[in-house]
Amino acid sequence: MLTRTILLLPLVLAASCVAPPVFTDLDTSADFGAYQTYAFLKPSSVVASPKGANPMLAGHLEDAAAGDLAELGYRPSAEGQAPDLVVSFTLGARDRIMETEYPSFYGRGRYDWGGPYYQQTDIRHYTEGTLCIDFFDPARDAPVWHGKTVRTVTKKLREDPAGAAKAVVGAILERFPKRSEAAPVPVTKSDGGAT
Repeated sequence: MLTRTILLLPLVLAASCVAPPVFTDLDTSADFGAYQTYAFLKPSSVVASPKGANPMLAGHLEDAAAGDLAELGYRPSAEGQAPDLVVSFTLGARDRIMETEYPSFYGRGRYDWGGPYYQQTDIRHYTEGTLCIDFFDPARDAPVWHGKTVRTVTKKLREDPAGAAKAVVGAILERFPKRSEAAPVPVTKSDGGAT
């Protein structure tokens, strides 16, 4: 058992230090400097899938994205106004099996490393979650940006869905174009006038 633990420890430490990858794609012809406002697609596709998902997860994802987009210089579109961008979430889950094989040694004495060994197999069941965030330009009727990450759904993520949403959405939107490179966004008063 000690040998097994020693063999698996480097794998566990390596896995815990490496952040799951984020994949992005964008329409290079889109002028991100011209976009100022956004709205979330309603109803969000996350509500219906995957089966058995937390129905409050859509709200957690939207809250997390709203905070990140504000930091990037974007604001929600005003009531009744067409947004420059429409944001959509797609969430999926898949059960996976990981099989690990390694030799397990046993010897006849304290310093007998030449003893026979046998192959041991560990099988681990886990859930793999996928989150995609897509931005569409409704004026062009076209997608302009796509971000995706795949992560193992752990007990910690399930116990803190709001925190998990913030971390995962933040990792994806970290790669979204910032508005700071473009002209500043005008602040709109409640009476509709710009300041």
